[in-house]
Amino acid sequence: LIDCATSPLTIIYSGAIGLPTYLIKDDGSIAIRVVKDGFYGELLRKWGKALISTSANKSGSDTPIILSNVSAEILEAVDYTVNLQPTETATFKSSQIIKLDIDGKIKIIRQ
Repeated sequence: LIDCATSPLTIIYSGAIGLPTYLIKDDGSIAIRVVKDGFYGELLRKWGKALISTSANKSGSDTPIILSNVSAEILEAVDYTVNLQPTETATFKSSQIIKLDIDGKIKIIRQ
C-alpha cells in the first residue's frame, strides 16, 4: 500500500496495541500518516523515530497553506510548529485515508 501510494497516505489501523492510550481512539484504532518526501520525510529519516502530530486543521475545514492561517485553538494546543514557507511549486493535498481492519479488509475512507 505504502509503495503504491500516489498521494499522501494515512492508514487507520484497527486493534492498536503497545501504544500510549492518548494516541488510541475509543474504537481501538490509530491513524498514521505515511510521510516519504519533503521536509518531514527527511526529518523522520534523520531522526529515525516516529513523530506525533496533529492536523493543521479540523476535519472538514480548509487546509491552511501558511502558519498564520492555522486556528488559534490548534496553535495553543501544540508544543511546536514548523513554519515552512510554501514555494510556487508547492502542492498541498489532503491525504488519502484507508482503514485496515484486524481481519485484513481494506476500506477507503477518503480518496
